[in-house]
Amino acid sequence: LKKINTFLEKKINIRIWVNTWEVIVGSIGDENFSDYTILWDHVNLASRLEWINKYYTTRIIISENTFAYVKNNFQIRKLDNIKVKGKENGVKIYEVFHSEKHLNPDFFVQHQKALHLYYQKKFEKALKIFEKNYSLYHDEVAKIFIERIHQYQKNASLYNPEMIFEFHLK
Repeated sequence: LKKINTFLEKKINIRIWVNTWEVIVGSIGDENFSDYTILWDHVNLASRLEWINKYYTTRIIISENTFAYVKNNFQIRKLDNIKVKGKENGVKIYEVFHSEKHLNPDFFVQHQKALHLYYQKKFEKALKIFEKNYSLYHDEVAKIFIERIHQYQKNASLYNPEMIFEFHLK
């Protein structure tokens, strides 16, 4: 894509989101009208991941179901535990890296360490590591966690006991 964009006046920018699960797919209707559709709750999650991708400024997001299938084939980091509109339970989401930008092993170690501290509600320690990752690697996900921690520090009632971030939009 980077190579193609060098030849284009208007650049192509894509985001990919994947959720893996069984769904019902088929043509519904009769001889006068029919529609091809997909039915299942996991389609709802996949469609919501598109907006979530924009929020985290990432390119490729996968759900925990997909992570189970591809975890040994790609460079992947855990992003967050989230809950989307229309879902009762939270889901873990992951970022699949598509470039060498973040392939520094220390980047991954520090991100995981900060995330672990964040989920333990050790915000001061997590904040220091996220700030370092943002400073060293310009990691936009770290910036999101920095802002979120600042909000939690101002108002502890904003986070839930399970530390699942809820998206109420879309």
